[in-house]
Amino acid sequence: MTAPLVLAALLLHPPPATTVYYGALKDARKPGEVEAGKIFREIPEYRSIQDKGLDSRDPEYFVLLSKANAKFFAAVRRAAAGAGCDVVVERGSASFAERPADLTSRAIEALEK
Repeated sequence: MTAPLVLAALLLHPPPATTVYYGALKDARKPGEVEAGKIFREIPEYRSIQDKGLDSRDPEYFVLLSKANAKFFAAVRRAAAGAGCDVVVERGSASFAERPADLTSRAIEALEK
């Protein structure tokens, strides 16, 4: 495939963005991955947003979202530390030489509900 065709293919179908929740991809030695949606569904503040149908026009939305995000990132950090992972990404958003550990269940267990 010639360079212009490759470029056109990338423009039409860009690769998915890598979403890093903990650590850094550069020099990562033991990767982990999570499904953020599953974790967020276990966070009471996030469920409250969903149950009330709140969006960015509602002041309460930002208060609850901030609390949910803090709980999410703390749980991911604890799960990573417990598994010895130096980077955690969204499932399937990055490629590694070895298969990343699935930390979703560990992060859910690590939530401070």
